[in-house]
Amino acid sequence: MVSLAGHLQSIESEKQKLRSQVRRLCQENAWLRDELADTQQRLQQSEQRCVTLDEERTHLQFMNEMHKYDPESSQQVSHCRYCCCHSGCLEAVVTDILMNSS
Repeated sequence: MVSLAGHLQSIESEKQKLRSQVRRLCQENAWLRDELADTQQRLQQSEQRCVTLDEERTHLQFMNEMHKYDPESSQQVSHCRYCCCHSGCLEAVVTDILMNSS
């Protein structure tokens, strides 16, 4: 009888340990889900920033090409928020966007 009581006590102790482990794993799982959601959101924002930068770069390259062929283009262009009249315009845009995104 003493042996049976000892065995039941050890089984109960093992059940308590397993329940505690399940609780910790559930908490860790919830934390990992939150981290994953945060990381996915940051990835999406980075991808959007990348697309925006690519579009800005493409636009500026196009505007710089237009300035090469249009003698009147040395005047300021009104539809671009950056000065497209010099070759450093692309670097100015990238620097501005990178400084504002961090």
